[in-house]
Amino acid sequence: MKKIASMSACLLIAVSAAVVYAQPPRQGKCGASWGDRMRAERIAFLTEAMDMTPELAEKFWPVYNEVQGQKRDAQMKVMETYRALEEAVRDEKPDSDVSAALDEYLEALDARREANKAVVARLKTVLSDSELARYYVADERFRREQVHRLHHGPRPDADRGPFGRPGHGPEAK
Repeated sequence: MKKIASMSACLLIAVSAAVVYAQPPRQGKCGASWGDRMRAERIAFLTEAMDMTPELAEKFWPVYNEVQGQKRDAQMKVMETYRALEEAVRDEKPDSDVSAALDEYLEALDARREANKAVVARLKTVLSDSELARYYVADERFRREQVHRLHHGPRPDADRGPFGRPGHGPEAK
């Protein structure tokens, strides 16, 4: 009897674990994943901040999507090489290993800088210098607001728009 009870308990645990692992990834409101929601928020923020016309949007977003992939790949390489460098230091590996990891990390940083230069050149094909500047200011402001939201929750001035103008935020509509 004890054998049957213990086998039943093991089976119950195994089935419970299988059910938990079989659940789809956690999603936010409206069924969107966190990454999808963040991309949608960034698009809305940039569109408003740049006062984007439909004509500009038609030219800008395909280029933006293309260069975002390049930036993401370069950033992933930086993160990957940083983790390798951090591991080499933490594990007190020989100087030759640390030196190689450091060289790879610095090369990844250079590659990211070059990728960012290529992004600017590509964006300049569809944006004026003024529009490009507004893009970078808005993108940085969006990033900072997300970091602040992550650490402190929504800002008390959340009804402000992309450039801090009252009445231009999401609640103003």
